[in-house]
Amino acid sequence: MKLGIRSKFFLIFLSLSTVIVIIMLLSTRWSIHKGFTAYVEDRQARRIETVSERLLEYYERDNGWRDLAGNRQAWLRLLFGFERRFPDHEPRHDDVDPGRGHGEHGHRRPLPYRLLLREGGDNWPSDRILRKLQSEAPRLPFVVRLMLFDEKHQPIHGRTDQLPNSDIYPLVSEQKTIGYLALIRGPSLTDSGQLRFIAQQHTGLVWIGLGIILLSALISIYLAHRLVTPVQRFRKTAHELASGDYQSRVSIDRNDELGELAQDINQLAKSLQAHERARKQWVADIAH
Repeated sequence: MKLGIRSKFFLIFLSLSTVIVIIMLLSTRWSIHKGFTAYVEDRQARRIETVSERLLEYYERDNGWRDLAGNRQAWLRLLFGFERRFPDHEPRHDDVDPGRGHGEHGHRRPLPYRLLLREGGDNWPSDRILRKLQSEAPRLPFVVRLMLFDEKHQPIHGRTDQLPNSDIYPLVSEQKTIGYLALIRGPSLTDSGQLRFIAQQHTGLVWIGLGIILLSALISIYLAHRLVTPVQRFRKTAHELASGDYQSRVSIDRNDELGELAQDINQLAKSLQAHERARKQWVADIAH
């Protein structure tokens, strides 16, 4: 299929605009994801610091980890930020913010502390919880991923088989290491609210990109028409001159190269018209 110059101009403009839009969208998407991930990681570091402060207060108050070992209720209170007892109603949250007593609001099915209290066995997190969470989503909430070990790396609330896949945070009191917090590694974005925010941003970027491409298509049609219209006039004038109509002229008012080309064609038409007049005069003179 043969494409006209108008179609070629349109495809060139539209293709160039589409490539630019795609590059901008990918760059913006990467920037948003990177910036938000950095924000979440900083927030997680502050949450770990908050839990560390609570653990240090607990250690100094109880003179060790003896009463905390095996006491899952006390451990969960420290994680969730409840000082004395759990509230009567489950907090609605996706994950717990240690800086707030009742966590954050979210739309994902919450991980209730009472469910964690009922977990059997001494492992933290339990095998069942690990399997359950890993089967539902490739991420583990903060409260389940955080473990506690004493100064000899013995588990107080944790499991040694998860240590190779964990980040270690020493707990230091009076320049002495009294224990370690271990956070099982996982994706930086774990909260459903965070993932929903990223998804909304990506969806918004897609719609913005489609809108820009549509606008580019309309602008491309206009530009292609503006560039091709003079060429069509040149072609029409050339055909008329070739057929012997030397009075034909290109009607165009431009100050660019196309305008100069129109002036050249009009000058050529004048020259042809003058030659035709001279030829007719010469024939008439010979006839006489």
